[in-house]
Amino acid sequence: MTTVNQSSLLRPVVAGDSFRRTATLGCFEDDAALAMGYLEAADVLTTHWKAHRPNDNLALPILSNYRHGIELALKAVIRRAARCLRADGDPDTELQQANLDAILAATHSIGGLAQRLTCYFARLDLEDSQRLPDDVKEVLDALHALDDSGQWFRYSTVKKRSRMGKDRALVLVPARPDQINFDLEAVAEALHNAGGIVLHGGLGVLDEYTEWQSYLRDAAGW
Repeated sequence: MTTVNQSSLLRPVVAGDSFRRTATLGCFEDDAALAMGYLEAADVLTTHWKAHRPNDNLALPILSNYRHGIELALKAVIRRAARCLRADGDPDTELQQANLDAILAATHSIGGLAQRLTCYFARLDLEDSQRLPDDVKEVLDALHALDDSGQWFRYSTVKKRSRMGKDRALVLVPARPDQINFDLEAVAEALHNAGGIVLHGGLGVLDEYTEWQSYLRDAAGW
């Protein structure tokens, strides 16, 4: 078997061509940066859909990018909240970076991630105005109900346990067996707003909390 080096595909810009053609990977990447990229990609696709509609083939890529952006946003804010809890001296071993990385790597559940973030915010004793707003929670709950595993928006078929037989083997079934008509612009707006509040709002609140922790340490002479 021939091993294909990544450089055979990800080649640099040819000498003499514009540097503007260059894209950079692997530098300063984290969940927050990737979340911003996926959310912006969904916004760009939505703008294109508005200008050139109807194109139903773009509906799932739009929803999938928003969903993945929101998932990564939740994970980014969870990691930052765990760091704040560790700095507060919380002894919970699941907050340790290696343990939390393993937990987050094993899930794509929007509902589970939102619940974990809500729990961490409560343990930080944030004010109600600093926590996830109820309307954002409603959007996240609805998103989880549609796609609890990150598969529904990505494929035309999904794996499901057979109802027949003792073994109940996994079988492929249509992800969307019935036609669904919906207001794409309204859904995109709701997901855009929710993603922005989770990512930028959540990180902003925790930046302020981190500054407060630093102030307390300085005041105490730690």
